Amino acid sequence: MAKSEFYEHRKSIPTISKAVYYFKEYGVDPWYAQTILLIESPGKHLSKSYVGAAGPFQIMRTVALKYGLKVNKYVDERSDLKRAAFWCVSPSRYHLHS
Repeated sequence: MAKSEFYEHRKSIPTISKAVYYFKEYGVDPWYAQTILLIESPGKHLSKSYVGAAGPFQIMRTVALKYGLKVNKYVDERSDLKRAAFWCVSPSRYHLHS
């Protein structure tokens, strides 16, 4: 796969704009949203990796379940931008098992 096929920057702009809004809403520097999305899933908001990471932030199923996202045959909150963004910035996920 060529880089031009992987990086779909134009498709990523709406997702990045929404993520920036959510990160600001949660009190986190929106630079992180932009950076993570451009690295993990540029323009492929609903993508799933060959190892099972899914959604715009490419969260693994076991990690998502461990920290409170719903992942089952009916719902996969890793693909819900607002829930995934909250998961990314939530300080509670860093302290649940410390």
